[in-house]
Amino acid sequence: MRLQVASRSLVACLGHIYRAEGLAGLWKGSVPSMVKAAPNAAITFTMYELAIAWMMAAGGEGGAGGKG
Repeated sequence: MRLQVASRSLVACLGHIYRAEGLAGLWKGSVPSMVKAAPNAAITFTMYELAIAWMMAAGGEGGAGGKG
């Protein structure tokens, strides 16, 4: 009995999907992925900006690197 390997490479995997499902098969799942990624990116950028603003405010109040 021979074991079946899922895929040997990315190119082989893409070729298999294309032959089995056509061009649309390569895009399957992209919409749910984008729906999940958009809020994640927005939260990440917002938290980054808030953290930078907080550090700038803390630094301006005589924190590290201040005068004196």
